[in-house]
Amino acid sequence: MSLSAPDISVVMPTLNEEKTIGSCIEKIHQAFEELGMVGEIIIADSSTDRTSEIARSLGAIVVHPDYLGYGNAYLAGLASARGRYIAIGDADDTYDFRDLPKLVRRIDEGYDFVLGSRLKGGDQARCNATPASVHRKSVPDMAFEQALQYRHLRCS
Repeated sequence: MSLSAPDISVVMPTLNEEKTIGSCIEKIHQAFEELGMVGEIIIADSSTDRTSEIARSLGAIVVHPDYLGYGNAYLAGLASARGRYIAIGDADDTYDFRDLPKLVRRIDEGYDFVLGSRLKGGDQARCNATPASVHRKSVPDMAFEQALQYRHLRCS
């Protein structure tokens, strides 16, 4: 593993995902290649199956949360993330991680926060991106200025 920080970290919480973890990791590697970025994959694993073993064999970093639970898994995984970009997603193969380049492009356009949706899928994938100005406003200000400050964008 490189001592320098990666360009992108992908964090996935896992609980007995041995059937799908390989596919997710392969898709993430494809996205890294398309982006031309050095990336790391962090698996926050509380499994009793072979999830950790499979993930390590495919080059992922495996961390084990101190406590069970989805939120605790994300906290453990995010604490290990070193990338300039951080992406999160489930390891049940419901996210197409090959869409990561669409989200990263929005960040490169100046947006601070981008959300993808697994519900549309494929070419219909959408993202929500918020400009930096939104993050400097209070919740009431955001509600008042929502139409001006928040943009719903197509990722494709």
